[in-house]
Amino acid sequence: MAHKATVAVMFFLFLVLTGTLGFWWIEDWGLLDSVYMTVITLSTVGFGELRPLSPLGKMFTGVLILFGVGTLAYAATMTTEALLERRLVLHKRRSRMEIKRMARHVVVCGYGRMGETVCAQLTARSVPIVVIDREPSVMERLEELGIPCICGDSTDDEVLQQAGIERAMALAAALPHDADNLFLTISARSLNPNLTIVTRASNEKNEKKMLAGGASRVLNPFHNGGRLMARQLLHPSVTEFIDVITSDTEESALSLEEVQLQAGSSLAGVMLRDAPIRKEMDVIVVGVRKADAFVFNPPHNLAPQEGDVLIVLGRPENLRRLERIAEG
Repeated sequence: MAHKATVAVMFFLFLVLTGTLGFWWIEDWGLLDSVYMTVITLSTVGFGELRPLSPLGKMFTGVLILFGVGTLAYAATMTTEALLERRLVLHKRRSRMEIKRMARHVVVCGYGRMGETVCAQLTARSVPIVVIDREPSVMERLEELGIPCICGDSTDDEVLQQAGIERAMALAAALPHDADNLFLTISARSLNPNLTIVTRASNEKNEKKMLAGGASRVLNPFHNGGRLMARQLLHPSVTEFIDVITSDTEESALSLEEVQLQAGSSLAGVMLRDAPIRKEMDVIVVGVRKADAFVFNPPHNLAPQEGDVLIVLGRPENLRRLERIAEG
């Protein structure tokens, strides 16, 4: 693209030289007048003729205008595309440098309607993400959002490695076709055995195959959408409450999240009734995920240990405080 822009500019300069020599030879004008007449003719500014033109000079001027307008339009188009292409190249370099420094991030494969929603949800919670998509036009949109992106086939192991799949904590397979999502799941699982993989499936028959291929969870957008619609019809208040606690907007008063107790946390080994979670932070522990079981509505004498995951409900600012304490 840059080569085409250079050729267009060189051809325009050639027209300037040709026009200058033409007016100098046909009309016997001076060099300055010939250059000036050529420039205002090619640029079509409409200043008018410096002097009356001869019939041959009028024919020459008409041909010069035809070639000049087309060349100017082509040069402008090629130059703009070259600048956009260079901007995308710089974005690719920045993305690759940023991805090399990332760890515990989420790789989102496919930036369609589902992938875009996934990215919006993760970005709202300040989760680092990397997007892989085949369409070059997606890179322009993600550049404006400041999201690292790789243009390529996400089922290719090399592309997944460029996205830092070995250092990632999760992957969202949101490609439009089930076969691609299945192949992507198998590839990602082989590259990172500890990866959490959430896969999209349009056909219920393929869900078992994806689970067997290494998917942690399989979501069917049509099945889940139907369940949500039925829930809205039968239990609108419950659905409204769920929307409130799962909303990604800043106005959301409550949030339902999970917090894992890390090594060195002051909450590890402390019974819930003695922990500051409820009394000082106004956070409710809905459940506790242990290595071998899930405890719903845990009793006050339960003492979570390191590695346990607390399912908690509270205001976002209080949950951030709890996360800092849980990290130790």
